[in-house]
Amino acid sequence: MNKTSKFILVVLLILSMLLPSIGSVKAVDEEDYSATFSLTTENVNVKAGDEVSVKLNIVSITGFKGIATFTGEKVFDETVFDYVGATAGSGWTITAQDRNIIVNSGETHDSGTIVTMKFRAKKEAEDTIIKVINIDAGGDDFDGEAAGVCYKDNNVNEPSVRFKVTATTEPTNPTDPTEPTNPTEPTEPTNPTEPTNPTEPTNPTNPTNPTNPTEPTKPGTNPGSNNSNDNKNDKTTAKGNKIPQTGEPYIVIIALVATIALAGGLFVKYKLFSNKMK
Repeated sequence: MNKTSKFILVVLLILSMLLPSIGSVKAVDEEDYSATFSLTTENVNVKAGDEVSVKLNIVSITGFKGIATFTGEKVFDETVFDYVGATAGSGWTITAQDRNIIVNSGETHDSGTIVTMKFRAKKEAEDTIIKVINIDAGGDDFDGEAAGVCYKDNNVNEPSVRFKVTATTEPTNPTDPTEPTNPTEPTEPTNPTEPTNPTEPTNPTNPTNPTNPTEPTKPGTNPGSNNSNDNKNDKTTAKGNKIPQTGEPYIVIIALVATIALAGGLFVKYKLFSNKMK
């Protein structure tokens, strides 16, 4: 065997010894890198309209120091929940939160809350799940080399949380204080008592327009007659000693003059008659 053949044989022997060692190191690395995450909430029994907070937490890290980047796809029934938004945990920053939620940090973490996601329940559901899938988280190993976990390597779980959503209980025929049933409005009382046809004095005596006032009778006027001239010349009335109505002075004067004239005439006739008898 020449020198060349001996050299090739030595190289092959050395490679045969090193290859198993390299393979075993790779196998150990793949088995040792793993991480576990969880989703937690305060109440899994909610009502339609309630808002729920779901925290994504690092539970454990195996084979490396910790993670500094996280990417995961949030999955939920969009007919039951609406995604409201998310807030980053202490030391983390959210860079995207559409279908995937991406969070970064300037340092590695081996525990704690990465992000808090908020959802709003919108309809009844007996059993519904919120979960995070397709996780890819990276960080450093204990030697400062890059390390991490990926769903493709099957070394990370898919955290989830189950909810029961019940319908909102509404009171039957609730009384709305802003719209009371058949309210009694003070401005429009039912059948208010109003003075109906208030009693007015019947034919009131109006001092400015008295009802059928008694007017003073004109001189020589008989209240029962409409002919004043006949009453003035009615000697029967004078002979009957009927006194003219009070309040007409000139009637008294005329009556007095007429009486004196009559008496004078009678006296003259009496004298003439006496002279004839002598």
